[in-house]
Amino acid sequence: ECRKFKIPDVRIMAEIFESLGIDFRIMVVVRNALDILLSTTVHRHFESWSSAAKKYIDILEKDMIEGQLLRLDRRFYKCIDYDKLPKVPEDLGEFLNVDDYKSNYTLSGGFKNVFHHARGSAKVSQEQSTYMNRDGHKLYLRLQHRIDRLKSVCDMPLNFI
Repeated sequence: ECRKFKIPDVRIMAEIFESLGIDFRIMVVVRNALDILLSTTVHRHFESWSSAAKKYIDILEKDMIEGQLLRLDRRFYKCIDYDKLPKVPEDLGEFLNVDDYKSNYTLSGGFKNVFHHARGSAKVSQEQSTYMNRDGHKLYLRLQHRIDRLKSVCDMPLNFI
């Protein structure tokens, strides 16, 4: 089912890696619906608002949450909030096994070097609101509902619209 969007089945990958003695961990980056849609449709012009929203709703509902994360042992993944970047949990690099204490490299330090400005919460400007006609707004709300479900699975606080 994950092949539809070329999303690898991480549970199968985890089983394969673990059977080979390789520690497999996943970082789930959670972003709010408005920023996803604005980035995809307005800033990068990849597709229309409605097609992007429908695709992400489908990915989250069938593939990411029900199809993968709920079947995966919680010890194999950690979730981070995109809006809080560059701040990440201090233990994330250790969890992903990428911190190198010999060279003083840590993932949390790496994020701070790459992201120079903290992300703010999404606000709809007058220009952006033109993308949110009645149907577009319904799709946005459906997508945010799926993201809230993802946040719930990740034990993250929910942002109510």
